[in-house]
Amino acid sequence: FGVFNSNKNKIILDNQEVAPKGRRLTIIQWEHQLVSNKLLYRHDDPARCLDVTALAAYSDLRDAYAALFECLALRRSLPSLTGWDPEFLGIVRSVVSAFTQATAEIAEDEMLSKAQKQLMQIGFAVFDDAEYVTPFHPLVLSYYLYLAEQLLADKQQSQSFADLPRITKERLNPQGLMPYLYH
Repeated sequence: FGVFNSNKNKIILDNQEVAPKGRRLTIIQWEHQLVSNKLLYRHDDPARCLDVTALAAYSDLRDAYAALFECLALRRSLPSLTGWDPEFLGIVRSVVSAFTQATAEIAEDEMLSKAQKQLMQIGFAVFDDAEYVTPFHPLVLSYYLYLAEQLLADKQQSQSFADLPRITKERLNPQGLMPYLYH
């Protein structure tokens, strides 16, 4: 897995320093800000930000996200740089499971409570007045969890992912999910 050195704005990967430039550096810095501050929702107005402590009504989800942030802090890594080893897979599985359980408990045809509204903000961020879906969004985590599990299963059986063209592998990301969410 990669390590982000925020003092130098460099990524250490396979014992080599890589210096991301331009937009990539900005996004890595934003991601680092989310991890450093344990932010589940980030806004340009600091009063609107939500960290893991805001999930008091959802203790399982709060604990799962706290474990995720702790793991990333210990690795000095970011979701986009870390390896998906069994430990990380288990932590992400806990986050996805706890979020699914929390949303399943929301009654239909009722106004959302403050805690439920905060639940719906998880994984979004506003940077410079533009809204983004972050790597901490449960849907993004779920997508990568499923992909990692499929890759592990494939590695043990047919290894068909190894034969995919590079461009196909590069497109295995959650960007394509957004049109289906808003349909």
